Amino acid sequence: MTYYPSQTRGSVQLDPNQFTLFTGNNNRNLKTLSEITPDEEILSYFGTEGSGVKLKGLVPGVYSVDCSMYSRDSENDDGLFVWNGKRIVKIGSKKGGTQESTSIWKKNWSTTVEVLYDFLCFIALDDVTLTGNTNFTISNLQYITELPYLVPEPISLIPTITLGDVKIEESVTRITNSTGSRAISTLSQALTGDRNQLTEYGTEGSFGLWQNLLPGIYEIKLQISTAELDGNKDAVYAWVDRNLLLFAHPQQANRPLSPTRKISPMLTTQLRVETPEMGFIAVDTVDKTGTTELLIHRIERIAEIFFDEEVGIDESNSPETAWFLGTLYPEGVETNGMIWNNGQITNDGPSGITQIIELIGGDDVVDYFKFNLTLESTLRITATNVIAALLNDQANSVIWDSDDAYESNATITLSPGQYYLQYSTESSMSEQYNSTLYFTQV
Repeated sequence: MTYYPSQTRGSVQLDPNQFTLFTGNNNRNLKTLSEITPDEEILSYFGTEGSGVKLKGLVPGVYSVDCSMYSRDSENDDGLFVWNGKRIVKIGSKKGGTQESTSIWKKNWSTTVEVLYDFLCFIALDDVTLTGNTNFTISNLQYITELPYLVPEPISLIPTITLGDVKIEESVTRITNSTGSRAISTLSQALTGDRNQLTEYGTEGSFGLWQNLLPGIYEIKLQISTAELDGNKDAVYAWVDRNLLLFAHPQQANRPLSPTRKISPMLTTQLRVETPEMGFIAVDTVDKTGTTELLIHRIERIAEIFFDEEVGIDESNSPETAWFLGTLYPEGVETNGMIWNNGQITNDGPSGITQIIELIGGDDVVDYFKFNLTLESTLRITATNVIAALLNDQANSVIWDSDDAYESNATITLSPGQYYLQYSTESSMSEQYNSTLYFTQV
């Protein structure tokens, strides 16, 4: 099936069965490209200007695509990227091309891309300078298989229950600790049935509560806006599994929005939710001065979790119930890495690095994680206070193990595919272990 661009920006040539993106004349700046691709700040990590197209009418899945490159840029490594609505991935560049003359480089290759929604964007970017010309031609985009993980399930931005100052707009829900806030005892009574249980967290605030949720990993796209001069006086908490977790704070708002208010860049974080409800509460932690606002732009369920039906707790002690880390990328492909801290996921680690912090021991003597790779990568793995192993896509063959050592490290080259991590212990006591995965491009 041939997919035709529905939107273009910059210098784009459309042919019956292919299209070509140029990084030379008629390029567009990042602000213009961000009209159909990620925002300007994200693009700035990868290039300076370029051209882009947006294809619509796709179904979620893994697609193959054929690419070719023709360049007259002798100095820079201009790149070809895809944006699938959640991440931007570099799928090719001038690097590795055949030099056919003093000023011409060519290359042909095929690769795979992941489509999460109904669209996909291709972007050609100048690497550093605005000089030189590189052409990328894209053809034969074909669906080949379903995604190896849960297709993101959007959750309505309209909370089931609200209390205090909560405003619901078309594309954002605002939860604020300003005029209209309710006493913390009132919020505590509504959430826990006990007026005193949450009083240690602040004086007043507002909340939105989502109910009837399925267990899973939920990803939230958000911003924090504040007029509070003292960043320690306000806080935003997540209500997860009937506990409050610090979710965001005013110090993250570091960009002027007005003479009296600041706002954060767009932030993304993930929460592990086992019970049928999840909520967010903005509170004054000390007094009733200043205001802080949580802006929720998107909520999605991005992964499933599984439970032991007899004891009602999450288990990850088999490949079938492995905790899913998602698709991991080498350094430089995404701006941030992942931190898994006892089931709570944040995307604020260094690029290319995934850090795992978990408890093991006693009745829980083995943990399994799984992850996907779409780019050939070199993995540097370290593990502390745990026996570690890396398994193949069926979890039935060992690629590497620590040879029963509780401190280990290794460097392994991995092809695109699915992999499992196994962590185990012989300890009768529950203890914390750490493991770091550092991916670099081959």
